[in-house]
Amino acid sequence: MESMDYMVFALGCLGMIAVCVAAGGAFVGITGQMQLSTGSAAVAGGPAFAFCGQTFPLFAMPVAVRGFAYLLPITHFMQLQSALLIGHVGIDRALGSLQLLGGANAFWLLLAITTLAWRLKKCVKKEKEECEA
Repeated sequence: MESMDYMVFALGCLGMIAVCVAAGGAFVGITGQMQLSTGSAAVAGGPAFAFCGQTFPLFAMPVAVRGFAYLLPITHFMQLQSALLIGHVGIDRALGSLQLLGGANAFWLLLAITTLAWRLKKCVKKEKEECEA
């Protein structure tokens, strides 16, 4: 691997971590409970390794399952990793996967900020009502 490959791989790792943290924040904002959000994340991410294309090939999966696989960030991270193992020839494919991880991060981060802000406003309103009573 060349130095550019290592940098793309490191950015992919950071991107994967960022997507997972942002998705966790969104699950907390949506459910409002840490225990329920952890369970929701487990249900959504549990089968991720089976559907990411490393265990079973994506092209052999039904269209609905393939669509679900492309929504999972682990699919794009594994494609990035596989492209870099090919050598510097796969750098274009790896950069495409890196862009998709960035897009997924932006989506989950925006959803997390929106839902957590909504939860915070709701809690502040409830607290003010309790103080006035």
